[in-house]
Amino acid sequence: MTLLSIGFIAGLLTIVSPCILPVLPAVIASGVTLGGRRRALMIAAGLAIAFGASALLSIRILDALHLPLTFRERLAEIALFVLAASFLVPQLGQALERGFARIRIGRSPTADGSGFVLGAMLGLLYLPCGGPILSAITAVGQKNGSFGADAVALTIAYSLGIALPVFGLVLLTGRMAATTTWLRAHGPQVRRAGGVLILISAVAITFGAATTLQSHTPSFTASIENRLTHGSAIRGDLQRISNPHESAQARGLQNSLATSSGSSAFVPMADQVPMISAADLPVYGKAPDFAGITRWLNTPGSAALRLSNLRGKVVLIDFWTYSCINCRRSLPHVEAWYQRYHADGLEVVGVHTPEFDFEHVAGNVSAADRRLGVTYPVAMDNDYATWNAWGNDSWPAEYLIDPSGNVRYGDVGEGEYGHMEAAIRALLTANGAKLPPPTAVPDRTPRDTTTPESYLGYERLQRYSGAPSSVVHDAAARYQFASSLPADHVSYNGTWTVESQDVLAGPGAQLRLNVTATDIYLVLGGTGTVTATLDGAALATQHVSGVPTLYTILGGGGARHGVLQLDVSPGVRAYDFTFG
Repeated sequence: MTLLSIGFIAGLLTIVSPCILPVLPAVIASGVTLGGRRRALMIAAGLAIAFGASALLSIRILDALHLPLTFRERLAEIALFVLAASFLVPQLGQALERGFARIRIGRSPTADGSGFVLGAMLGLLYLPCGGPILSAITAVGQKNGSFGADAVALTIAYSLGIALPVFGLVLLTGRMAATTTWLRAHGPQVRRAGGVLILISAVAITFGAATTLQSHTPSFTASIENRLTHGSAIRGDLQRISNPHESAQARGLQNSLATSSGSSAFVPMADQVPMISAADLPVYGKAPDFAGITRWLNTPGSAALRLSNLRGKVVLIDFWTYSCINCRRSLPHVEAWYQRYHADGLEVVGVHTPEFDFEHVAGNVSAADRRLGVTYPVAMDNDYATWNAWGNDSWPAEYLIDPSGNVRYGDVGEGEYGHMEAAIRALLTANGAKLPPPTAVPDRTPRDTTTPESYLGYERLQRYSGAPSSVVHDAAARYQFASSLPADHVSYNGTWTVESQDVLAGPGAQLRLNVTATDIYLVLGGTGTVTATLDGAALATQHVSGVPTLYTILGGGGARHGVLQLDVSPGVRAYDFTFG
């Protein structure tokens, strides 16, 4: 219920978010020209149903029809142009209303039917306002292909939250129109003015002018929603929303780990290892075994491991992927623990679950192991089978198993390395080991607010600005930088081919990102050079060759904010920005 309440509140806040400013004219114009409680209700219902259904189902439907994800926004934009024309040209409006009359909703079929259709158009245009809550739902859908009851319930709560203020706004403007003599006396003029408002809104959305408007409007709702959704309990609920491939064991394990987090008997500072005993660690149940592993690396003869073969040892399971900067920052700790404690009974198994297509290739993963100094066994979990068996949802994530095969500790994300090492030492000591001193690897976890991870392929592209207003899928196209680039937004210039997971540079290819970070990393592949500047100041030039990997665009020197520009030679592929 707490999660549903948060979803509903986040939906309510959407009405004052900059991302819906371009669609408000259509809401207001509709209320002024054809007000009434039932019409307001139909607009709100259409919005909620279209928004919720699209958030849950559109990715799968469009994929089945081989249509780009932006098709739903283009469809809504076309509908807005048609609606504007119906307001401006009375004959067209009458013809459309005769069509709406066949949608027999209630006692006033014309107003109610057209109101429902208008709400459905607006529901599609509201999708970019989904925020962290619906991003989590979308991620589950993309990875697993279906949703559980809790994801559906959260979507409904959010959709009701966005619909309620729209209902009130349409009702308010309708009543104003009904009680204002001038508005009643100038009905046709008001209708045409409403059409002009809708037309302006449609043009702004289509040609990207809405982005400039949004960039000059404070987006305080985003920070509020992020705070709401990143509390420990709420974040845990979001991370576990109905992965339909999780077993009951995995759900129980993750629920137990989340329930006990924050109540640990030991709370060390970063890189400090307290003295605790195995009795301080709860027992969370039996650990799931490895499942669906496509290949083993760093084992004798590439032989498969099973947890039953590791009984009597303390086992650390580390979920990672080699191009992930968060994993890169945690790897030195995992490697140090393996080197320090392996002789005393610690076994480490890295479960490499890929994020990008190139991370499915065994040769790429093996080369990354050598480059990063990974010597412990690595299981290639290309089909997410072990990931789902554990109910995992993040890179990196570590789980600690005692000699009897029980899970005793878990940590998701970076940091808290002192906690994990304390738990490792406690279990090894209880198993009879005489331990060397603790490790002393610096904790490089970022502490300041940075730009969010920014994918460049259209499958997960967010916060894009520029011309054209949406990217062209899987074909070379010319782009122009946005005249004004909002915080954390990306913009293309020159010729790019935007593919599902990456962008391929052509002639004159440039990229800008309005960034806040101390460190900037970018996954690059292909062959060529990437020359970077930050607010015009030159940064290092990257010489790209070979399989895709992570490159450091900016390293250290304190937190900086500015416009990062990359000049990219033809043939280079860029995948994903991460920050520290």
